[in-house]
Amino acid sequence: MGLSIKRVVPLEQFKLIIEFDDGSLRQFPGTRVAETPLWFLAFPTKLSACDVTPSGLQWQPVDKTLMWDDQNVWAQEASLDIPALLEWSACVSAEELSHGLLTVAMTNQAPTEQDSRHHVYSVGIKPFCDGAWVVLGESIGGGFAERGGSVALAVENLDSFSDWRRHCVLAGCDWMVPLLEADATDAQRKARILECYRESLAA
Repeated sequence: MGLSIKRVVPLEQFKLIIEFDDGSLRQFPGTRVAETPLWFLAFPTKLSACDVTPSGLQWQPVDKTLMWDDQNVWAQEASLDIPALLEWSACVSAEELSHGLLTVAMTNQAPTEQDSRHHVYSVGIKPFCDGAWVVLGESIGGGFAERGGSVALAVENLDSFSDWRRHCVLAGCDWMVPLLEADATDAQRKARILECYRESLAA
């Protein structure tokens, strides 16, 4: 039997990680797509908004607008089977992915007491990390004088962060709070968060 897709995980830096049923991992795209028929997959939100089946990935037209070179990125479509995905992807190891981050939500709440223009709250996850995989970040001021920072925590240590629930609300992902509080395994929590994140891209 041939390969089949187990899951697809979006990460920062414009890439999807495809996990196959044999345990192998591949980064898609593995090369630049900007000047190819798949040019629209250079846009991370479009890249992540794919339909996943065991036999391939599909990008459907979405009723949104993002213009590039007189074409609407969201209106583009493509369907790639596993041989095509293997051609367009590159091998990657689980160790390389352990620090890979996906920013789930990010919102500028300025003006605040700390800064009048730039006070960004963010929440991310490290899908391939087994320990501290929830990332809470804050950026104040921006530029060379930027303040703030981020911290990665295991779910059982979230309460060590001052009001992490409110942080999720300010970042724009209040829906993550019940998922993180759920009586579930980390793998189940991550899967549900990724599902909700992907749904939000097409909303």
